[in-house]
Amino acid sequence: MRLSTGFDIDHCIPFAAWPCDDLWNLMPASRKVNLRKRDRLPSAAAIDESADRILSWWEHAYVARDAYSRRFTLEAGASLPIAADPDADLPTILNGLQARRLTIRANHAISEWAP
Repeated sequence: MRLSTGFDIDHCIPFAAWPCDDLWNLMPASRKVNLRKRDRLPSAAAIDESADRILSWWEHAYVARDAYSRRFTLEAGASLPIAADPDADLPTILNGLQARRLTIRANHAISEWAP
């Protein structure tokens, strides 16, 4: 999937807090938003409000593409607190992202970001 100009690929959970380049953690962000977010952790509300866009990105960029589908699912199962199920659906993976976000928030003193 090609992004239009003006977008960056950003780590949802900042690399500075948790060095993870898994596909589920890489999402498009406008350059302006990416610069404002910096190394802050997105708030739970920010992820909830973006859920439809996150799920759509995952579906179109990774799940629907044979070259990335298996990798996406394996990485999510290995690094998120979900059952390592190759048939895990995207809402389950999103719940795993929220759970990982909460763990990182509890274990690291990084500030949260909300748009």
